[in-house]
Amino acid sequence: MTEIIASKATLYRKLSNDGRAFIHCSHRKPPSSSSSSSDAYYVPKWNVFANTKHKIFAHKSVILKVYKDDRYASNIDLVDLLLAPLPKVYLVFGRDEKECDFCVQHLSISRKHCIFYFNRNGHVYLFDISTHGVLINDAPVPKRKHVQLKHEDRIQFGQSSRCYVVCVGDKPVPHHRDDQENMTVTANRHVDDKTDKKLKKTELEKQKLQLENTKQSVKINEMQKMIEKLTLELTQSKQRKNVQSEDEKHDDDGDKNDGNGNSDSENGNESDDDDDDDDEEEDTEEEEEEQDENDEDSEEHEHDAKNVRRVTKINGVDFLKERNHLSKLTVVKLRYYIDKNKINVGRVKKAELINVITNDLKKHFRA
Repeated sequence: MTEIIASKATLYRKLSNDGRAFIHCSHRKPPSSSSSSSDAYYVPKWNVFANTKHKIFAHKSVILKVYKDDRYASNIDLVDLLLAPLPKVYLVFGRDEKECDFCVQHLSISRKHCIFYFNRNGHVYLFDISTHGVLINDAPVPKRKHVQLKHEDRIQFGQSSRCYVVCVGDKPVPHHRDDQENMTVTANRHVDDKTDKKLKKTELEKQKLQLENTKQSVKINEMQKMIEKLTLELTQSKQRKNVQSEDEKHDDDGDKNDGNGNSDSENGNESDDDDDDDDEEEDTEEEEEEQDENDEDSEEHEHDAKNVRRVTKINGVDFLKERNHLSKLTVVKLRYYIDKNKINVGRVKKAELINVITNDLKKHFRA
């Protein structure tokens, strides 16, 4: 029974005042397939006219957002289709590309599946004329009944997996040309102000960075100077310590050699005295005959007595034997003689030390 009612455009169910259902037959003619798109369907009395649709829906926005497998695919603007230059007052959805305003290619979609009507209050109604029906929010829509579409309603046509979400709202009111120009000028000024502010900020940041860099460079230079100063002081202190340690070494070596030299000189003097006594006992006759030679011997003894005051053998170095080869000795060894015999020369070079020692040896010892 329902299929028969749905197949006939003039039949539809209705409730009486006492609540009983009955079939009502409309006396209006059903739409013919040969008629044009404007006269193809019965247009309700409350639908907009061609001369008033711009006034009512110019500031309205009715969009169907298409989702395929829960992924956004595209938009269908119903108001743009309605306000086309053609005298349309309703929109047809279906599979027939020639007769429909929007084509949906699916096997379960009828050639003309449903119609969207627009009333004078700015509302949109769906009118189902399909075989496989329409779902709104997962609920089937009654056949050939005007159902008002609300914001965020979800529509499905037939067995298609595509979902159409209804978005109803108001469009922004277009301004006058002068107002638009003023708005663009103000917007450009606003953009320029923003760019100027950004440029000023960047310049300030650059200046701050430069100041920080200069401060850091000054600090680095001061630290480098401090490091150089400290290294100089360190090297000077090390040199002083080395000089002091060398002087202490020389003093210690000289003290040791003083003890050895004195003992050697005493032993040498005793042995010389014994030899002299033996010579005097044995050669008394020769001494009486050769007084001149004895005088010369006495002078030599006196000279030897003077030589005792100078120490010539120090730390294994005999300066008397090496008097002609002093240049081969090191400064440290030459200093042995100077320090041991307490000759004040100060800090001099090697050549001057050699001259001082040779002159001293010439002065106190015969060639």
